[in-house]
Amino acid sequence: WCNFQVEEGETVPKHYMGTGQYRKHLVEQGDLHHDQDVFHIIAAANGGPNHPDNYFGAMSASFNRSLGNRMDYLCCYLAGLEKTKKAVSRALEAERLCRENPDLYTKWFRVGKGKKPTLYSQNS
Repeated sequence: WCNFQVEEGETVPKHYMGTGQYRKHLVEQGDLHHDQDVFHIIAAANGGPNHPDNYFGAMSASFNRSLGNRMDYLCCYLAGLEKTKKAVSRALEAERLCRENPDLYTKWFRVGKGKKPTLYSQNS
């Protein structure tokens, strides 16, 4: 499970992007291995938005999938205080933007077809 890579510094993108786009970015940086997933700090199912501030970076795919959406507290611990603060701040910002203009911002959440997104404040 220790196969992880935390992206920090100037290479971290500043804009919202899906996990596929972020995966491509990590591959270009040389920071993603074949057995790794993009790893959310706040699980997408718990209102964690698709933004690099909420991505831990890359983590073992089997470990990521075994956690699912049940252990955000562990993900926050692994990410550290500063990265967790960024993730929470970004989740609250994304929620505000989504409430103001759902047509534009819902895409940055994981949403089932025909459903509303789960927002961070609904799970905290």
